[in-house]
Amino acid sequence: MNTNPTPTNQFRRIISTSTNDAVRLIDDARLYLSGLHDSGLASGVDFNTFQLVIDEVISNAIVHGNQNNPEKKIALKIIPLPNNLIITVKDEGPGFSPNHLQDPRGNQNLCKPGGRGLFILRNLAQVSWNDLGNCITVRL
Repeated sequence: MNTNPTPTNQFRRIISTSTNDAVRLIDDARLYLSGLHDSGLASGVDFNTFQLVIDEVISNAIVHGNQNNPEKKIALKIIPLPNNLIITVKDEGPGFSPNHLQDPRGNQNLCKPGGRGLFILRNLAQVSWNDLGNCITVRL
């Protein structure tokens, strides 16, 4: 992998829906961010925030999007910018409507699984989805 990224040197990977592939993908993405920082790009992106975001979007794509189906793929793209990054993850799932998610802080939702990761993402970064809801874009 090239460790001297430029705005035209995007990180792109397509993986199967498996934990092993996801771990390798996340490790590669972390190395990519280190290379960006070494090159003076994405200087405003905190490494820990990046790690949390990448873990969450990949996990959501595997579990909620592709429902752990190893036949389905996940695509990750990272576009470097001088001070930040644009991260896009697309799965092959049916999608969802992010506007219908309930606030996980509500009393009726405190013990429910799910919803917290997207809540955290929305508070860390600019987040949007395609119309189908199977592709998330995060600007860090």
